[in-house]
Amino acid sequence: MKAQIAASKRNYFRDWIAFDAEFSTALLEVEINANSLLNSDRQHSNADVSLDKINHYLIKAGASLPVTPAEEARIYRFTTSRIFVEAGGGGNLPA
Repeated sequence: MKAQIAASKRNYFRDWIAFDAEFSTALLEVEINANSLLNSDRQHSNADVSLDKINHYLIKAGASLPVTPAEEARIYRFTTSRIFVEAGGGGNLPA
């Protein structure tokens, strides 16, 4: 997983990440990129996980427990589908 993160440039990471199988501690793409939660190698600008930045952000966001190095070793990368439905729209949703 860390190799997949390292293959992306900082602020261009397009997936979401979680630190546990239940996805109770998860970060959205926009949270990761807007808060620069991935460090970059100054020579190559590749991304890497920054536990310090992630924990600072999680504490600010109200998380009760920080992410530990053991959890960092088990990063889950995932995507979801997003749908916007207007109130009363009643339109057809894609299958």
